[in-house]
Amino acid sequence: MHTTIDFVAHLVKPRQVASILPAFALLVGISASSTSMASVRDIRFDQEKRQVMVETIAPGKALELCGDMQNGAHVGWRFDSDKALDFNIHFHVGKEVQYPSKLKARKNAAGRLDVNEDQTYCWMWSNRGQHQAKLSVTLEDLK
Repeated sequence: MHTTIDFVAHLVKPRQVASILPAFALLVGISASSTSMASVRDIRFDQEKRQVMVETIAPGKALELCGDMQNGAHVGWRFDSDKALDFNIHFHVGKEVQYPSKLKARKNAAGRLDVNEDQTYCWMWSNRGQHQAKLSVTLEDLK
């Protein structure tokens, strides 16, 4: 069953959902804190073509790092956490979600995403544990 929030999420890019969610929640009469939407950050590569991020993820919450990638791009990625997290890299094609990478209960991992089509890709970590998790992430544009 799809909710109204699912419908709105399909109308906007994934990283835009977090910015409109509070206003939308007020409009439909729910608290933004009662939703299970992930906290979303934009990928912003620095002059050295790197994105470094350190965040804390509360129990039961998720964090996404999203950005538009062009066909032919290559992105190296690595994360380390003090707690086991579920991790995936995903993108949306209509109502379908594609997962180039998906891992369960990992404290660290590294890899490379080879982009095959222009798309908004999201790196996502979900904390299914009982305690907050400290997460360190590095993405590197390998072009």
